[in-house]
Amino acid sequence: MRGPHIKIIVGPDAIEYSLPRALLCETSTYFQRALDNIFLESHKNEVVLDDEDPKIFDTFAHWLLNGTMDGDLTFREVYDDEEHLVAVFIFGDKRGIPALRNSAIAALAEYQEGSGATSDLICEVYRALPTTSPLRDYLVHDYLASGGDLTQHTFDSIPKEFLWKVLEEREKRDGDDTRDETHPIKRICQFHDHDSEEQKETCKFNRK
Repeated sequence: MRGPHIKIIVGPDAIEYSLPRALLCETSTYFQRALDNIFLESHKNEVVLDDEDPKIFDTFAHWLLNGTMDGDLTFREVYDDEEHLVAVFIFGDKRGIPALRNSAIAALAEYQEGSGATSDLICEVYRALPTTSPLRDYLVHDYLASGGDLTQHTFDSIPKEFLWKVLEEREKRDGDDTRDETHPIKRICQFHDHDSEEQKETCKFNRK
């Protein structure tokens, strides 16, 4: 891509990336602020992310340049697992990249294929993300769709907030015959960040 590139220094080993400034600013509120002189490093045309995992940034960089996670051999061959996808989502949440969050949650749904999330994954999502995160909501619907049985888990292994949300959603379904109970992978845009109904309808992940 033409135009100026920005040096991104990632991780404790200071791995360097060179990415288009325009794309960074277009997709990420964090990078837009960083490169608009709010952060001290912006005048050097570089951003230091020494607290980020290069493996996660690899997937972000591929997604940024290609608009998709498909075809990312590093991701598909080495990191194609739900923990990596959740970490990518968390990165997107931390760095203000809603489109990356949308891609990550869609990829997670495809990866799980109705198998449901592990208790460790649920704990990580509830630890790292705010209460308003759509990924939290997705995991509740995914848990019910995959036949999750609350009696199989203790209150020590799964966050109590998650359990309450499962019970709350189950109660809503019992009292509303019109409530959509299809697997969330078939209505994934319900858990996406979209600015308008038009954007939701044209989302490439929409299965309608």
